[in-house]
Amino acid sequence: MLALASGAFLERPYLACMTPIYAAASTVIARLNAWTVLDVQTTADPHSPGRVLRLRGLVANRSAPSQSALIISRLQVGAPLETLVVFWALLVACSLSSRRRLLLSIALGVPVFLGIEAAMTVSQLVGPLASAPQLLAGAAEPMTPWEHWSRFLEAGGRVAVGITAALMTAALTEAVLGSSAHH
Repeated sequence: MLALASGAFLERPYLACMTPIYAAASTVIARLNAWTVLDVQTTADPHSPGRVLRLRGLVANRSAPSQSALIISRLQVGAPLETLVVFWALLVACSLSSRRRLLLSIALGVPVFLGIEAAMTVSQLVGPLASAPQLLAGAAEPMTPWEHWSRFLEAGGRVAVGITAALMTAALTEAVLGSSAHH
């Protein structure tokens, strides 16, 4: 319950910090694929009671460059918050035996967490941009690698990645502490 409460409490400040990171990473991916990201923002969802991360982007039709599509992708804010709660709750729980272990785990955990979180959330935001060229060309429901990854994340993959990353960070912390004890 504490983890869920902390996730709800941290929603706004967390997304205020992460949304510019999501926007920057989405823009880099878009440029590599000849897409255009117009904006990434956190907004109320008119279709549900919660808030969503929303990406608006443009994708040109490769066979008819004068045609383009405005793509709007949405991701419930609970998805990135889930990773935040799972990763940090597990990493902290594995690191409570000493202050040194906890501080080192946090120091190692920040870049690991930012990397996995940005990769998962950004991939889900830009995924619809990858499908757009096929839709513009007439495909009914294209299954891109982005779509496969997004479905994996939605089917529990976010939790699995968060747990795996936290355990690997805890193991790395242990290895660093073990090697420093031998010197």
